Amino acid sequence: MKSFVFSMERMRNYKEQLLDGEKGTLRRLRQERDAISDRIAALQTFRRTTDTEFQARQKAGVSYLEIQSFQFRMENARMTLKQLRQELEKANEAVEAQLQVVIQASQEVSGLDKLEEKQQETYRQQANAESREQILEQVSNKESRKRQQA
Repeated sequence: MKSFVFSMERMRNYKEQLLDGEKGTLRRLRQERDAISDRIAALQTFRRTTDTEFQARQKAGVSYLEIQSFQFRMENARMTLKQLRQELEKANEAVEAQLQVVIQASQEVSGLDKLEEKQQETYRQQANAESREQILEQVSNKESRKRQQA
């Protein structure tokens, strides 16, 4: 009997390549999302540090110009945080959408893997049946020869 060959091997290889590409896209989107999160954390730290610094300087007395500078920096940081949070929300949505694409592609590959397993099992059953048939034929021939000799 000829050796087993999965009939959908090329299709599975193609689907695996697509899956790998989709996983790469997901990895990139997660990195972008994490970078945005890092920027948000850094900006929040900046705001806290700036506020603490300003409060300490207020006790010693600050000029109107310093107050305006502080307010400008805080307002700028607030606006940037607002924008980054919107970007983070969009990035989270993009990651979730891409995750669904990866899951779908993974299910397609998994389906082809299961199909291969079924085909292999059918092949094994056929090979076992063929082997049993050959053994029975050999035993039968051996018995026939013994009877003819006797």
